[in-house]
Amino acid sequence: MENRELLIRVEKWFRENVGNMGIDDIDRVIEKSAAILGKISGNEKFRKEVEKVRVLLRMLRDYRTGEYRGVPWHTIAAIGLALLYILLPLDLIPDVLPVIGLTDDIAMFFLVWKMVNEDVREYVRWKCGADTIDNDFRELISGIFGEEECIT
Repeated sequence: MENRELLIRVEKWFRENVGNMGIDDIDRVIEKSAAILGKISGNEKFRKEVEKVRVLLRMLRDYRTGEYRGVPWHTIAAIGLALLYILLPLDLIPDVLPVIGLTDDIAMFFLVWKMVNEDVREYVRWKCGADTIDNDFRELISGIFGEEECIT
């Protein structure tokens, strides 16, 4: 399967399923966050995206606790679906296939990251202005967006 065909299939699957996401699915993503991080950390191609996934997981947690609601539901649903997709044992390309097994997972992640990037930046600006900001978060987002994103 060539890259363009894979991207079309991933986007089609995403559009067919994002509307089915519910708050229980977000809870499942949060509950399975260690498994998600473990799966992507072990893959060379995905390893660079771990910081982004960590930010997305924090965003989902803050949304779920009610601490942050400055994001539309479709963004939360899209993030949740992309992260759940990483855990799916049967996806468009089975993860057990060497080299290409996580290709569709990465494609799904990049598709959603591109869609939600501005909402994530808004979240980061909000988080940086909060009294509860911690140095770990500052370090995390500086690796993604650069130092200027979280100056207080």
